[in-house]
Amino acid sequence: ASRTAVGPLQASTGKIASCTHKHTVTRCLTCLAYSLSSLAVWDTDLSNSSLTYTSNNTCVKRVGNVSCYPAAFSKLTSEHAKFAVRLSAPSSGSSNWVSFGLAKRGMKKDSSDGMGRTEDTWGIADDRSSTSSAVVSACKTNVGTLPRKLRDGDVLSGEVNVAAGWFEVRLNQSEFSHRFTIPVGSKEDYWFGMTFANAHRVTILPGDGSSVASHEENLLAAALQQG
Repeated sequence: ASRTAVGPLQASTGKIASCTHKHTVTRCLTCLAYSLSSLAVWDTDLSNSSLTYTSNNTCVKRVGNVSCYPAAFSKLTSEHAKFAVRLSAPSSGSSNWVSFGLAKRGMKKDSSDGMGRTEDTWGIADDRSSTSSAVVSACKTNVGTLPRKLRDGDVLSGEVNVAAGWFEVRLNQSEFSHRFTIPVGSKEDYWFGMTFANAHRVTILPGDGSSVASHEENLLAAALQQG
């Protein structure tokens, strides 16, 4: 059955807005468990095995500088699908590129140029060893520039309609967005994906990330996942 993700806290009551039980964060274990069960996951069969996967494959990290452009992928759940992650990034001293977006099925697990910077991929890419802003690219061609570099805590989200032939990538929902035209196909033809800079980690969020949990809910959710 479809389950609705837990919504943000109501500041005046300390309760979870979308919880039908009107529970506080510390009590609404059932609702949070339902929310967790609806999360997408990284497909470890498709993804680079040098990356570290935790929390039932909803979190992935590149430890140090393992591999070369190591990639993680998640299959589309429908022809019109959404996918979102929260980025955890070092404040300084990192190198290599981090990228997020959509790829045609079959993209390499390593040694690519990242999402958007590789043939048959579309997305956002950021050179972590440079001071330049992140770029938005389609099939090896830069088509735009973000207003800044990516930073710790950013939510990157993608929405695709493969039957209609478009993919939209967003930074923090409203801070930046770009819509690409992609070849019409089926959900089996595409994967959501990322490549990782050194010591970067991402956590998959419910839906498109527009109703991400509060810090307190995230802590409780993490405790439930690690069980």
